[in-house]
Amino acid sequence: MKTLALPTPAESAPNILPARVWQDVFGLLLTLLALIVVGKLAVPHTPPAPTVLSQAQCDPQHERCRLALPGDLQLELHLADAPVVPNQSFSVEIVADPRIRLLSQEIRGIELDMSSPSANFSLEAYGHYRSPANIPLCTTSRMTWRLAIRFEVDGQTLEWPLLFTTETEPPQGRKA
Repeated sequence: MKTLALPTPAESAPNILPARVWQDVFGLLLTLLALIVVGKLAVPHTPPAPTVLSQAQCDPQHERCRLALPGDLQLELHLADAPVVPNQSFSVEIVADPRIRLLSQEIRGIELDMSSPSANFSLEAYGHYRSPANIPLCTTSRMTWRLAIRFEVDGQTLEWPLLFTTETEPPQGRKA
């Protein structure tokens, strides 16, 4: 009778790597994956430049301004606490169709390079949005400001510019 000898596992598969090597390779792959994810998250995403619409033909200091868009979309802007005075807080209020996603507002000086920080809109009630605003005190008694409202419709970023003027009285003894 002949006995059959079974080969030991090392003899039967000499090309298989030890388990420790596979663990090291797997760990290396997970590390590389983590580095790729961190790299993607660390790179700042620059939003596309908005399409600038025609300047509004209204004065938000004295009236509500309306914008009609294709698809029967509308938004209406109102400056709360108007007339706006430099160095005093006010709000930009908008009533908009729910298909319009309001992003932010930014105010910049026309005559002088002055601005206030960009501010986001918060939803106050269905279709009613509010954004805090403030403009700096200027050395001139009369200043024109450009208010830019940024919003999104069907994935397209749009900007609606509006102009308004502020007036302050010069200090006593000085002429403007």
